[in-house]
Amino acid sequence: HLGFTRGFAIYDEADSLAAVKHALARHRLDPKVVDPRRVRWRIDQWKNAGDDPAAVARAVYDADARLAADVYATYQRVLDVYRATGLEDSADAGVVLKNYCDVLFFAGRIPEAETCFRRSLALRQRLYGDSASTAMALYSIGRVLTERGDPQAALESLERARSMAAQFFEAGAA
Repeated sequence: HLGFTRGFAIYDEADSLAAVKHALARHRLDPKVVDPRRVRWRIDQWKNAGDDPAAVARAVYDADARLAADVYATYQRVLDVYRATGLEDSADAGVVLKNYCDVLFFAGRIPEAETCFRRSLALRQRLYGDSASTAMALYSIGRVLTERGDPQAALESLERARSMAAQFFEAGAA
């Protein structure tokens, strides 16, 4: 026994960088403006020193470090989601789960598809916050509710998706 916890995982460079990019997206930071490799390097420095996100947040002193500390906390939550879903090796766990939900839907397994799409929505909200990806999950839930024969709930879900997508694209145009 080496003393590692059950949740211990080693991520390769690509998975780690993908998690940093997810964290940046959650903060609506453009990876062309904020270099994900630089943020990952800073996070690695803190992790190698044994500093968790809370300790780093208390100790940072400049704007760049504050930004990286905020992303570090979100990065840890992204990795938690990867571990919880068993999708550590996936660059986009939300897409993998949505594809599975689509298979259930098209197979006519509507109650299972609805549960799956709701899990996909929760995962996307946790990874990305209010974004086009989350709006896609809401759209899928609306589609399932329509198939299930609940038009009022379907309309509410579709309206939330439309509103969220509009906000996301307006923010991107600004």
